[in-house]
Amino acid sequence: MMITQEVYIYGKEIRDISSELLFKLISFVPQDTFIFNKSVRENITLSTQTDLTRLERVIKDALLDDFINKLSEGMETILGDERV
Repeated sequence: MMITQEVYIYGKEIRDISSELLFKLISFVPQDTFIFNKSVRENITLSTQTDLTRLERVIKDALLDDFINKLSEGMETILGDERV
């Protein structure tokens, strides 16, 4: 007996979606966490340059805004294993 599996995204079979669109729709979220000895902003974006409006939306969507607002330097607070 052969089992066939199909994967759909937004009602379209995955084989019918271009690789370019798939890369835009799919994200990688590792299960092991790692915090860089960098600012909150840099840990979230992995960059020093980012669209502030987009960053604020991501923080709010991730329910991190209250936590970040309580930090001494907000998004510029340095994180990492060398900090308490």
